[in-house]
Amino acid sequence: MKGGTGALTAALADAAKHAGAHIQMNADVSQITMRNNCAAGVVLADGKTISADKVVSAIDMRTTYLGLVDAGPLDGTVLKHIRNITYSGTMARVHYALDDLPVFKGLDGHSSQALRGHIQLAPTMTYLQKAFDPVKYGQFSEHPYLDIRIPTLNDPSMALGGKHVLSATVKYIPFHLREGNWETLHDALGQLVSRTISEWAPDFEQCVQHCHVITPLAMQNDYYLPEGSLTHGDITLDQSLWMRPIPGYTQYQSPLKGLYHCSAATHPGAGITGINGLNAARRILRGKK
Repeated sequence: MKGGTGALTAALADAAKHAGAHIQMNADVSQITMRNNCAAGVVLADGKTISADKVVSAIDMRTTYLGLVDAGPLDGTVLKHIRNITYSGTMARVHYALDDLPVFKGLDGHSSQALRGHIQLAPTMTYLQKAFDPVKYGQFSEHPYLDIRIPTLNDPSMALGGKHVLSATVKYIPFHLREGNWETLHDALGQLVSRTISEWAPDFEQCVQHCHVITPLAMQNDYYLPEGSLTHGDITLDQSLWMRPIPGYTQYQSPLKGLYHCSAATHPGAGITGINGLNAARRILRGKK
């Protein structure tokens, strides 16, 4: 998509504004207010209160109910389900600004056409298994599996002057570390990814102008992805189908009247589609009839 995913979110925002929505940016919500056990609006971090008949949460249930809502009115079983949601994020992201395209081994020159899609650095099934095994013990492999995209090959407008952007999804990286912490290992992760890419593109580090590392901790703190989970909860047998996000609340409704959900844990899942919010809106409108 021309302009990247930011262009899609901008288009969705423009459509919402055209329909009468008001979007307030850089406004952290500190509390969802309740009146007579019903959602009644939100309080922003600066103390401003916004009243509303309906509140829709796009963040995960644990953060919503254990961080923003008074959990007192919740049924004990419901609260137990919320507390027991597991989030096992196992990835990180590293973004690079490049002066030029690196030359990958086995390709004729730059061969930009061959690099337009996904570039998977995982030569064998054994390599994948060894990349995954350490995460079970709070560690990560010295030879991670990388899923790489170079979006500027399809949309040169994303970088000026013929330069490029490279984005690497790094697997498998644990949120909970057995030793150390992500504040101290932040730079080491970026260096590991750079070394790994250089094994396949020897001139890679010479092309790098800037590197931005997003650890699992940053995913939680900066992007509201609990424990780095893109799906707002593991997609396991006990957290799937009618048990997602929790049993009894699969249709965007919540345990509290007036509060709804459209997070990545709701159907159809993670991704920038707007469908979760669309379905939640339809649910709310049906309730008004």
